[in-house]
Amino acid sequence: MNIIALMGYEFKKIWKRVSTWIVLVFAFAITLFSCFGDLLGTVYVEGEPVYSHYEEFLTNRDNERALSGRKLDGTLINEMQDAYHRVQRIPVGQNLYTTEEFQTYARPYSSIYYMIWVGTENGSDPDGKPINVLEVTESEFYSLRQQFLYIKLQKENLSDIEVQKHLTMNREVETPFVFRYLKGYQSIMSHMPTISAILILTIAICLAPVFANEYADRTDQLILTAKFGKNKAILAKLLTGICFGSFVTMAMLLTQILPTLFLYGFDGWNAQMQLINIFSTYPYSILKILFILIGMMMITSLLVTSISLFLSAKLRSAFAVIVIISAFMILCVFLHVPDQYRILYQFVNSLPMNVVSVGGTFSEYLFVIFDQCFPPFQAIPVIYGILFFLFLLLSYRSFHNHQIR
Repeated sequence: MNIIALMGYEFKKIWKRVSTWIVLVFAFAITLFSCFGDLLGTVYVEGEPVYSHYEEFLTNRDNERALSGRKLDGTLINEMQDAYHRVQRIPVGQNLYTTEEFQTYARPYSSIYYMIWVGTENGSDPDGKPINVLEVTESEFYSLRQQFLYIKLQKENLSDIEVQKHLTMNREVETPFVFRYLKGYQSIMSHMPTISAILILTIAICLAPVFANEYADRTDQLILTAKFGKNKAILAKLLTGICFGSFVTMAMLLTQILPTLFLYGFDGWNAQMQLINIFSTYPYSILKILFILIGMMMITSLLVTSISLFLSAKLRSAFAVIVIISAFMILCVFLHVPDQYRILYQFVNSLPMNVVSVGGTFSEYLFVIFDQCFPPFQAIPVIYGILFFLFLLLSYRSFHNHQIR
């Protein structure tokens, strides 16, 4: 019997399990809900309902699209400041954000105001003295961003070579920034860590029985004593697990990405990364960031697949595999390491659930190897790739060499 036929048989066993269908329905339902969940509910100001999140989204979308493509230069900054100056004087006791003046004049420029506010460290200078955002000029804004960026790099316990690498990348960042509407991509990226957690659990539950059930059903005796049983059958199981994990990963990503972009819009694929993290030094577009994150999700799912197969072959219990993977996920959520413990901190940030976030993949902490700096999205796939093949080899050897009882 050839490998393809054996893989078909393994796929049938996976799809026949009720647990497979239950976890997949749950996983895809949660993934689909994440596409529009942010639009549910009501916005409250001082305890009073003002408008729904969906109405807020529609207004913000129209306002941001009206400014999309414009440079964040002196002209746009002055327009924002003039608009906010028109609503500075309001009756005592009235909330600024609920006034008609704010909604008419200032709110269309609220995204610009927020970028200036964040870029000046919440309206302050490097000495901590307050700065009036409504008086900041274009040159002051970009100068303050540069100063705060350097201060941040110095505070992050980075080596000199890492700081220089970030400063070199930052010189490639185009200024003035070009403002663009990119809500769809922001939503996708913000939900990727959650999707990753669901994906890890899904793969673990579906693949845990691949080897474990052979022990439980005593069919391991047939596999290991049949002709070619110690190679083709085991290889078919490993290939089936890899194909299944890859298929589920791509299906979940498409379930998240396509509905989100159709709902929020495809706008913003060519926006700068600095629009989502103004102090980022990576000179990449949003589309490039998204493709890198998709790649990180794929390599992460492959690693989780190989670990699940290894545990299934080694522990001989599907339940034990699920418990260990679940405990690992909980540990990732609650484990916090201060950045002064650099190696341990970087290790935790490189774990599967953390690495698929924008902050994890494009972290300021680089991998320094022989005086060369590599960002996480370059170094981690190499590490994961080595571990992937190592766990596959261990899976093969564990099932191949175990003693039949």
